Amino acid sequence: HLSPRGTGVGAVLARILCEATIADAQGIWLRAKLCPAEDCLWAFYDQSKNRSRRWCSMDLCGNRTKTKTYRQRHR
Repeated sequence: HLSPRGTGVGAVLARILCEATIADAQGIWLRAKLCPAEDCLWAFYDQSKNRSRRWCSMDLCGNRTKTKTYRQRHR
């Protein structure tokens, strides 16, 4: 069992490190991803069965990226 001690910024960073270590030990860390959209870069948890999710939101980032790519191909 990990639990951070202290106060302030050090305690916050210790808490993040503890959570990341626990997530890695449980195999959850592999599902944590960053959205590749240049104007987004949000972190998200990939809940897809085969860990293939790419964007934080298909409605926003995914649609924008696919529309941009489509327009470039059809110029």
